[in-house]
Amino acid sequence: YVNQEDLDELRDSIATLGLLQPILVMRDHSAKGGKKYILVSGYRRFLAHQQLKKDTISAVVLAPQTAQKALAVSLAENICRTQPSRKDIMESVSRLYEMHGRDVKKVARSTGMWPETVRRYLYVKESRSDKIMDLVEKGLVSLYDAKRALDAAQWNVRQAERYLQQMVDEGMTRPEKKRFADYVTDHPDTGIRQAVEEAKRPRVTRRLSVDLNETLRAALEK
Repeated sequence: YVNQEDLDELRDSIATLGLLQPILVMRDHSAKGGKKYILVSGYRRFLAHQQLKKDTISAVVLAPQTAQKALAVSLAENICRTQPSRKDIMESVSRLYEMHGRDVKKVARSTGMWPETVRRYLYVKESRSDKIMDLVEKGLVSLYDAKRALDAAQWNVRQAERYLQQMVDEGMTRPEKKRFADYVTDHPDTGIRQAVEEAKRPRVTRRLSVDLNETLRAALEK
């Protein structure tokens, strides 16, 4: 996510004063000839240069070890200080996960996220489903809903997509989504319609009244 007003202001500043701080890049050793670079820090400055239709930009090429650390810091800051989309957060979390040796706790510490939230982002990322990510991005389902649907479908991604879309189409509440996922998990051969009816079945709340003697009442009031 990039605030357009901030970007316009930066573009105008660069047009007037030039680029005061070079961007940071690392060499992409997977590219043939090693002539491609990965942007580590300075995405907004890079976009501003593009808007100014500049062909070149000043950059500092970091050594591999320094670049990996700088990229991890940059990704963590983007998550904490800006308002990225859930898709961008997911990509950043995934990259940090690899950089930190696939250690969820280290990712959580560097971003301020709960470890379980990190795991849910990684879970959805692993599904490689654009539809699931789109539903999450739009706020129609939560990361938790997506994880439960994938589990209920036993990682049949297309089936999980159908489960989530059904939750949305039926306008399910959070408890109803949970009951729906629980039901299809426990009854994998059931039809979706039956699972929906079970999820939406009214729950009976019972209230019990108990008469207390004076001694018990006095003890509870203390």
